[in-house]
Amino acid sequence: SDSTAIAALFKGQVDWQPFLDAAPGQTAVEEENASLPERFALHPGFPNPFNAQTIFRFELPREAHTALTIYDLLGRPLRRLVDTSLPAGIHSYAWDGRDDQGREVASGVYFCRLQAGEFGAAERLALVR
Repeated sequence: SDSTAIAALFKGQVDWQPFLDAAPGQTAVEEENASLPERFALHPGFPNPFNAQTIFRFELPREAHTALTIYDLLGRPLRRLVDTSLPAGIHSYAWDGRDDQGREVASGVYFCRLQAGEFGAAERLALVR
């Protein structure tokens, strides 16, 4: 297939996640046997600025009800990526630049907010269409 031929041009492992056409969602908890994170953390979206989609990684040292939400500059929620109880571990979710109704949002600055139990953190990101 074309992707196999393209992959052969690269040295090392290729992260195909940013190029997948599937609906964004949880990419999984990384390695089951890996040690659990020691503290809560939200990592910056990557890539940032982004065009098609950006990936957010966060760490949960224990199970917690988790909400990962995208907000505009006025503080209005645009997209709820997660709103459920998640197990301890490292989690990744993608945002494709769409709101909860599936409409593309405009180029601009947005915020991603993670609320996991008592922990809260936010990251700024730029969407360039």
